[in-house]
Amino acid sequence: MMLSFRRLKPRFSPWESRPVRRALSIVAFLAAACVRPRSEPQDRAPTLAGSWRTEGYGLAVEIAGDTALAVFEVTGISCLPSFQARATTAPEGALAAFRLTEAPLTFLVLPDSGPDRLRLHMNGAASDLVIRRVSARPPACERPPENTPGSNFEVFAATWAEQYGFFDLKGADWAAIVEANRPKVTDKTTPAEYSTS
Repeated sequence: MMLSFRRLKPRFSPWESRPVRRALSIVAFLAAACVRPRSEPQDRAPTLAGSWRTEGYGLAVEIAGDTALAVFEVTGISCLPSFQARATTAPEGALAAFRLTEAPLTFLVLPDSGPDRLRLHMNGAASDLVIRRVSARPPACERPPENTPGSNFEVFAATWAEQYGFFDLKGADWAAIVEANRPKVTDKTTPAEYSTS
């Protein structure tokens, strides 16, 4: 008996057809394009340099690169320097750390919901300040207020009007209180007289 070796016809595999191979190549290319390597800029920490505003509290925050932080108390009519801090080593999980120059306090810049919304945490504080990136410093920060009794009174009045939330609860008409006391402030009013008026 003779063995015959006839050619076996290969089975058809859909994976071997030209259109299917082309489609698989396209899918593989697109999948590879969607995966970004860890070294891409999107994975780096957000740049902190620039102007920021707190949610509430009336503060403007300026971060100079990764070297310094300056905080200002802002109202509609004023922008007063509050404190400055210099960069220090940031602990794990923090984007940056800044230590006050005049007190042993450290502020950590922590991530939040995105690169334009972060948290500012002071060591020992029960909560954080949420800061949002803004395009520029508030206009009031471009001109220092006059350091006169009248100007100081107006900044005090504006600060309380914009930041104190309990006038209604206390039954206080802040606008009336300000109007009643404004005439008492003259160019000769001393800082000590503010607290006794």
